[in-house]
Amino acid sequence: MQHFISYKKEISDFLISFLTHQKLELKDSHFSEDVFERLIPLATSGKMLRGSLLMNAYEKLTGKKYSQEALQAATALELAQTGFLIHDDIIDQDELRRGQPTLHHQYTQRSEQKKYQQPAHTGASLATCAGDLVFFLAYELLSGGLIKLFSQHFGLVALGEMHDVELALMNGEVITKESIFQMYLDKTASYTISLPLMAGAVLAEQGEEFVIQLNELGKTLGLIFQIKDDELGLFGDKQKTGKPVGADIREGKKTLYYYYLEKKAPGTFAENGVEEILSLMEKHQIVELVNNDLEKLEVNSQQQIKELRVVEFRKMLKEFSEVNLRREK
Repeated sequence: MQHFISYKKEISDFLISFLTHQKLELKDSHFSEDVFERLIPLATSGKMLRGSLLMNAYEKLTGKKYSQEALQAATALELAQTGFLIHDDIIDQDELRRGQPTLHHQYTQRSEQKKYQQPAHTGASLATCAGDLVFFLAYELLSGGLIKLFSQHFGLVALGEMHDVELALMNGEVITKESIFQMYLDKTASYTISLPLMAGAVLAEQGEEFVIQLNELGKTLGLIFQIKDDELGLFGDKQKTGKPVGADIREGKKTLYYYYLEKKAPGTFAENGVEEILSLMEKHQIVELVNNDLEKLEVNSQQQIKELRVVEFRKMLKEFSEVNLRREK
């Protein structure tokens, strides 16, 4: 995956510069100093996969070094990713993100130190506002031709998050694979793979038909990405992923693993803890069933890649697809 986060330094440096400038621009506001001091390390601690994918796409499609416009779009994407993670952590009540305390947990601790009433609610409220802030700032970095594209895909993420929340509350009801895949497409694939590729192509002036092709490919690669994320959440190394193993089970997340285990052993999730569920997944060979779906998606993605023009771009995407399946974080 290292090759596909090759622009982490460039994006991180620009993020720091941009957010530092915004802190000065907004210095008269009461929370400016505090919130930006917290946002900068959070925003720059990720892999910058989405932004790097956008910049790689631009360079492979144009044969030129990335433009300032591409760097700004990549930075906007990573800022939005920070906002999504802040809100997602609040919804999931997670206290750890990228090996650091989540933003709402930081603000909860701050509220406890100040002896505020309802510190957890205050922490969540302050972090929600901080998440909103980075979305608003992200749009300052976008050129006019990208605003609608980003808005549409960010809207899908919000709808996918709502779907994810509701699915987690559904117990004893039949949940289809199609419903889980739709949630994956909206919440993850739309902005993790489709949007970076499409934005890179728009900036490279590749035409509408080609951009539509990339949206479809992004959906397939995005499904693989999310299923792999689910796998790492269940069986990955906490030191590498930065999140506690089994969190999806504790939070009632409806993943593909959930779908297959419920088919094999109905009621399993309602009656057992994390260790028992992991043991039952092994017993019923759930990993093998999920891997069958992954293999089908991988075959589909390779066919979609073959149909794209621009040889160097195809090579990059083929390599990304292979690395995506092997990643450990």
